Amino acid sequence: MLFLIWNYKYTPVIVVPAKWLSPVGSIFSWPTQAAGAISITIWFIITGTVARLAAASFKSLKQV
Repeated sequence: MLFLIWNYKYTPVIVVPAKWLSPVGSIFSWPTQAAGAISITIWFIITGTVARLAAASFKSLKQV
């Protein structure tokens, strides 16, 4: 994962219209600083968070 972040840190993973990310666009695009971009660093943070929340949700369903 560190290899990907280091080598692709200035390449956006996805670019959406800038107004979709209006309040937090500069944070999501760091370090690429492209308007409407989501960097690989932020992409890993978002997908990791979603995966942890989904795993916790499925785990709680299984225990019931």
